[in-house]
Amino acid sequence: MANKVTSIISENLEAKFSVQGVEFQFFNKIQLTDAYVEDQQGDTLLFAPKVTGTIRWFNRKERIVEIGRLTLSQPTFRLKTDSSRIVNLKFITESLKNKRDTTRNPFKIIIHNFDYVDGHFSYQKYFKRSNKGGINFTDIDLNHLNIAVKHFYTKTNTAFFQVKKMNFKEKSGFIMKDFNSKLEISRNHMFFRNNEIITSGSSIFAQHVDLEFNNFKEFRNFANNIKLNIQLEESDINTPDLAFFVHRMGVIEQKIKLSGNIRGKVSNIHGRKIELNVGSG
Repeated sequence: MANKVTSIISENLEAKFSVQGVEFQFFNKIQLTDAYVEDQQGDTLLFAPKVTGTIRWFNRKERIVEIGRLTLSQPTFRLKTDSSRIVNLKFITESLKNKRDTTRNPFKIIIHNFDYVDGHFSYQKYFKRSNKGGINFTDIDLNHLNIAVKHFYTKTNTAFFQVKKMNFKEKSGFIMKDFNSKLEISRNHMFFRNNEIITSGSSIFAQHVDLEFNNFKEFRNFANNIKLNIQLEESDINTPDLAFFVHRMGVIEQKIKLSGNIRGKVSNIHGRKIELNVGSG
C-alpha cells in the first residue's frame, strides 16, 4: 500500500515522494509515516514523521475534495532559491498547473482544519546577505513552529482561510507568541482581516491589512510596487521588536502607542488619523 500511495503522489507532483508506512483507520482516516518530498536538486523539501488526514467527502463528478483535518507532526519544510532566483517549490506548482484540464473546472479543495505541529521552516536565498542583527530575510529559520488553520477553501484562483494560531522562534531571537487572521490570497492581492499579533514585547491589532499588486514578481521591489492599505487599531509596539525588522534602529527600549490608517506604497506612504505616543520602556 505504501508503494501505491508513493507512486500516485509522485506521479501527480512530478517529484520524488516516499513514505515508510500507510495505515488506514476506520473508513476515512489515513496516516502516513516518514513522508518525504524531494526537490529537483535532491535536497529535502518536506519531511514529516507523521501525517494524518480525515476525508469527509470526495466527489469526482462535482470535483470536490473535503478534508476534515490534516495534521503534520514535527515537520521540516525547506524553501530555497537557486542562482536563477527560482524557488525549489516552483517545479511542483508548475507541474500541477500544466496537468490541469482546462475543459473542466478545477477541483474545489476544502480543508476544515490544518495543523503544523512543533515544526521547522527555513527559507534561504542563493545570494544570501550577511546580517549583523535582526532577521535576515535572505536566510530565515523558524523553530518550534505551530500553525492552526481553519476553513481553507479555494474558489476561482483564490484561497481563503483563517489562521487561528501561529507561534515560533526565529534564529535571530525574534519570538512570535501568537498571530491570528482571516486571509484571502489571489494572483493580485493579499487581504488580512481581524489581525492580532502578539510578540514578546508588542501587541498589534489591525482591522485590515491589504496588499495589492499585478503579480508576485513585484514583491522583489516591495517598496515601489506593492500598494498598502492598513487600518491599525490602538497597538503597543516595543522598539526592540522593530529592531528585528529595521536593522538601523538603536537599542534604546521605548514603548510606542500607534493607531490610524496607512495607505500607498512604502516609497510614497500616506497616513490618516494617525495617533502616535512615544514613552520610555
